[in-house]
Amino acid sequence: MLTHNAVPKIYNIPTEGESANLQAMRDWIQNIQHPNETITAVGKLDLIQRVLSGHDAIEANSWKLAALGLTLGDALAQAMPGRLKWVMVEDNRGISPALRWQQTDLLIFPVSAVRERVQAGEPLDIYQVYAEYTKMLPFESR
Repeated sequence: MLTHNAVPKIYNIPTEGESANLQAMRDWIQNIQHPNETITAVGKLDLIQRVLSGHDAIEANSWKLAALGLTLGDALAQAMPGRLKWVMVEDNRGISPALRWQQTDLLIFPVSAVRERVQAGEPLDIYQVYAEYTKMLPFESR
């Protein structure tokens, strides 16, 4: 989701506990990668789609879904170096990781997008979600 709402509090640096949780998610993703799998943005999308397609029980695991969403965000940040940065956003629902477009108030929430869609039982084509995000962002080199 995109928002231009300046009401949420944005933290540029996660707490120690948040950092540890995000790193644990990235470690889990790294552990399920095939040994020869690439770490390109497309490789990350392939991994997410493979996990979503091959594990019906994953929809009940909010933490693993968050890890897949984090990987989607990492793919976006990798494809747009220097333009997207991970931040923590606090709003009335809690604290969530989000990607911030440069130093603007434009935020995207790939972790929530993956988790909420899968848990709602919606079919999820990760390549389509990625494409939707790239179309929404003011990305000059399309």
